[in-house]
Amino acid sequence: MIAYMICRGYFSRKCGVWLVAWLIRNFMTHEYQMEVMKKFVSLMGTDPFIPIIRSAEIANPMRLRLSQKKKEGS
Repeated sequence: MIAYMICRGYFSRKCGVWLVAWLIRNFMTHEYQMEVMKKFVSLMGTDPFIPIIRSAEIANPMRLRLSQKKKEGS
């Protein structure tokens, strides 16, 4: 997963992930690997998307408008 974070381009993802993964496994200490994984997991949050989510909730197309009447019955 760390190698995929490093190799983000099309060419490097197709050709270099295996090499970077091998280098990380063999030459990077376990403590550094764990810190990188913690940083990656913290970046996976939804905080940057909260304004987009709120605007989508406001503009919900499934919600009835004031001009539409509610159906009675089932």
